[in-house]
Amino acid sequence: MTAATPTIALPRSVQGVKVHSRRLNGSCVPTFGSVAMDFEPVPAGGASSIEFAYTSQSEPAPLFEEFLAHGVMQELAGTDTEVPDARRGAPVSARVIVRAMPWH
Repeated sequence: MTAATPTIALPRSVQGVKVHSRRLNGSCVPTFGSVAMDFEPVPAGGASSIEFAYTSQSEPAPLFEEFLAHGVMQELAGTDTEVPDARRGAPVSARVIVRAMPWH
């Protein structure tokens, strides 16, 4: 049995993290997405969380939000649910605030 990897507390805010998907032409589903996020420290022992704090999107994108939340939380946990033996590094606790999420 292996010991659990300790969770790393984010020591300071990391703001303006941006992620973009590539555009696929000829598709009827959203083919481009862009996300701007801030990562904030949480109190010692606190759990990671994600908050959608953008207001500019005219049409909600619940699947995009769900997939983003799943991926971000998976990365913070340092695990891969698709390949359980894969390890991305030590878990990190952070409060994630999504500031912008345009898609088309």
